[in-house]
Amino acid sequence: MQTPTGVKRKGLNIQEFLARRKATLTKKAIKPQVLNREKKIAPIQQEKELEKLDPAKVKIKKITPKTPKIEKSNLFKFIDTSKIRNPLNLLEFIEWCAKPPQDRIPKTQNEVAMKLGIDINTLSEWKKRVGFWDEVSIYRDQYFRKFTSSIYYGLVQRAKTGDPKAVELCASLFENYKKGVKVEDITPERIITDEEKAKIDHALKNIGLASIIAKDQEAEIE
Repeated sequence: MQTPTGVKRKGLNIQEFLARRKATLTKKAIKPQVLNREKKIAPIQQEKELEKLDPAKVKIKKITPKTPKIEKSNLFKFIDTSKIRNPLNLLEFIEWCAKPPQDRIPKTQNEVAMKLGIDINTLSEWKKRVGFWDEVSIYRDQYFRKFTSSIYYGLVQRAKTGDPKAVELCASLFENYKKGVKVEDITPERIITDEEKAKIDHALKNIGLASIIAKDQEAEIE
């Protein structure tokens, strides 16, 4: 075959062309496809990687746990705290009032006001609230209850020495003894019949007591 320019070109072999075409298509089909997958990085590792790049620009959001809300109704039983800003300060003052003076820390009411960061007049107003001293009595009972066993032990030891008051108090505490209780016989009086009276008189005469009883009755009449 001759071209217009006079250059000879080899003739096209159709079978060879199809074979090359098939081989090219096969290579394209076998070539693995590269999937575009993002590499997963753990949050802590991601923060470290960002810090390595530029620590100044990294802003890590810290999650602060929420403070649990304290319901006022669970703190107090008698007093109304709806208008009190911080009921925990009131609770601390109540516990302070429940203790004896020698066990109080701080020692004075002025020092308590300074510790709580409130005015001393506020403490005076709290003491006038309805139910304040009822709340104090609850914590007072709890505070002094720890001494009960020691007090009972001392009382028993004193009663063992023969102290009558200690003995009486122990009996009232542990034996249900009540001072001034009298025991009376409330059995109804039985009525004696004439026949029974005759039998009794006959029995007294037989044993010689009838004459003695008669003399005693005459002496009482005189």
